[in-house]
Amino acid sequence: MFAGPRDEPFFVDLHVFDLLGVGGSPTTDGVNVMSLVMEIPIAELADEGERPTADSYAPTQVLGVYARAKRPIVTVRPPVGGDIEFGGFQQVSRLGWPLVNEVVIPLRDKDLYNKSGPADDVANFGAYLLDPELPGLLTAVLGADCAPTPADGRLDIVGLLSPNGTTPADLLRINVMEGQTFANSGFPNGRTLTDDVTDTLLTVLCNNGSPIGDGVDANDLPFFDEMPYLATPHSGNPID
Repeated sequence: MFAGPRDEPFFVDLHVFDLLGVGGSPTTDGVNVMSLVMEIPIAELADEGERPTADSYAPTQVLGVYARAKRPIVTVRPPVGGDIEFGGFQQVSRLGWPLVNEVVIPLRDKDLYNKSGPADDVANFGAYLLDPELPGLLTAVLGADCAPTPADGRLDIVGLLSPNGTTPADLLRINVMEGQTFANSGFPNGRTLTDDVTDTLLTVLCNNGSPIGDGVDANDLPFFDEMPYLATPHSGNPID
C-alpha cells in the first residue's frame, strides 16, 4: 500500500464540462493529488477465495468497486484550541464510472447522487441512464449528430453497468476470470491508468458509431509498471 502525493493520472480537458467546450487543452497536466494505491491479490477478493478458470457468466465472476468521501457533519472552530467535531461523518461524494456524476446526472440531483449509494441508482437515477441528456447537447453544441434515444431507452448503457447479470449501478467493474490480459481487458472491464475513459464515455453516450473525444489522449507523464504506478509528483517550487 502507498499513500502520498503523486501526479494527477486523470488526463482530460475539463472544459468538456463547461458548456461542452472542447479544445484539446490538458487541464490536469502539472497537477498533483493525494493518492491511495493498493495492490491486492485477486484471489483475496474473488468469491470463496478462488478466481474462476472458465467464463460462467455468473455475477460472482465480477467485482464492483467505488470510492466515497465523508466529512464531519458538524465542525466547530473555537477561537482557542483545535476544531471540535460532532455527529459522526456524512458521505459527501462518490465515484464509480468517471463522468456519470459529471455528465449523466443533472445538476438538480447531484447532491442526492453524492450522498446516496450505488444500490439505489436504479430507483434514483434510472431514467437518466435510459435517456441521458448529453447526446442532445453534444449534437446541439458540437454538431456530433448523436443518435436519438431508442424507444425502449439506452439499454446498452444499462448493460454496461450490469455485467453478468449484476444489478445496474455506478460501480467500476472488473471480470476476475483467469487468463485475461491487457489485450482483452480495459475500461469498462476494469480501468487501466492509460485508458482514455473520457473519449470512451463520450462516444458511448453519443451512440452514433463515430468517435467523440476531448482532444487529450494521454497523461502528461508516463506511468510506472510497478508500485505505486502513478507518476512522480511535480515539484511545488520549480527552479529555472
